[in-house]
Amino acid sequence: MKGGRTSLVIVGMVLLLARHYLIKPVKLRWLIAIMIGSIFLFGVMRIARGATAFSVTRMVEEVRYAKKTGQTHWYDTFVETGSSVRTINMTIALVPDEYPYMYGSSYVSSTIHIIPYLQGVVGRVSPFWAVTAGDLIQLTFAGPEAAGLGFAIAGEGYINFGLVGVFFQMVFIGVFLRRIYVWFVSSLSPSKALVFFVSLGIFVTVVRNTTNILFAPFAHVIVLAWLLKIVFGENELPALDYQEGITDEYPVGELA
Repeated sequence: MKGGRTSLVIVGMVLLLARHYLIKPVKLRWLIAIMIGSIFLFGVMRIARGATAFSVTRMVEEVRYAKKTGQTHWYDTFVETGSSVRTINMTIALVPDEYPYMYGSSYVSSTIHIIPYLQGVVGRVSPFWAVTAGDLIQLTFAGPEAAGLGFAIAGEGYINFGLVGVFFQMVFIGVFLRRIYVWFVSSLSPSKALVFFVSLGIFVTVVRNTTNILFAPFAHVIVLAWLLKIVFGENELPALDYQEGITDEYPVGELA
């Protein structure tokens, strides 16, 4: 309701990847159309986010005003995508000269976030253990009322342990994603497909965010997949064979 696009990206990625790999490959012309539509939609959401999202009339007025005053352009979505560089610059300027390293406290906060509402409860008792890396930069440079600045997963590694933290955090992300992929293709099943495709959407969005949106959603989708498996059951399929085409009509690598 406030212009957030993370959930939209995750759901969209899951549906698109599931359609492409499990049902029928998406043609190139449809991928281009989806990209163009997404650029337009995300641009409108960026302008209309905040309180205006509760009123369609105010949303339209805000978009028209932004266009009239030259505040929005077709390339704004691409510019905003690169705003992670800006937040990294902010982080380096702030830490450690003006603010000490977090030394892993943001990872503790992200882990606490796995249990619904626990992060808020801990925050009221001890705010230090409930503040994420993105929260620190947001509150310092923009204040509590401003729209989100975004962040960067590499920036979280730096804000915790400096350049060493950047290295180990990016290695962790890469190895983690690789292990999920190997686990998925070793023996196909509906529950594994759910976890795998949702995780791809999460990993796409975490590039501009922190582990706060990685740990909790991933843990929740595992629980959801396990419950669905218990309730409905499932049959495992043979592992993927990359020596054969996905389908007779669409061999591997052919887009359209």
